[in-house]
Amino acid sequence: MTTADNERGNRNAHIEQIEAETRAEHEKAEERSGIDREVEQELQTVRPGSDAPSRAGIVPDGSGADGQRG
Repeated sequence: MTTADNERGNRNAHIEQIEAETRAEHEKAEERSGIDREVEQELQTVRPGSDAPSRAGIVPDGSGADGQRG
């Protein structure tokens, strides 16, 4: 087995591991209900043109680069 074959095998194993973890997370998400499910859906909603959390006032001052403005 060559080094390239070994690296390819490692990449494929890593991809399979990530896919398995993703499937497990999706299954857990399907089991959620009530407020947990609503919050999860809200956090996954993409709204074009909306502000980043720090600029929308969700993150307190002093947190990240926005809090360091002079």
